[in-house]
Amino acid sequence: MARFAVRVTENFIEELACIESERIVARFQMILESLCGNPSMGSRNANDQIERLYGPGLYTYAVAAYEVIYRYDGTTVEFLGLTLLPPSKG
Repeated sequence: MARFAVRVTENFIEELACIESERIVARFQMILESLCGNPSMGSRNANDQIERLYGPGLYTYAVAAYEVIYRYDGTTVEFLGLTLLPPSKG
């Protein structure tokens, strides 16, 4: 599996540190490793609010109740932040 350069913003680190569940943090670690090897597995459908905050060219990937926000330019995976997903209806 190809590996890419990885950049993690201070914002991402701070938001990840707020998650108290060890189980969810472990899931994040597993998913982040997967994204580093295959960054295109995320969704390119970031909503307008996220694009206004982080700029264009984003990927998102859902993990538990959160969405990882990152950018991939072909050589570098840059983890930018996390957002809470809206509660599911139903």
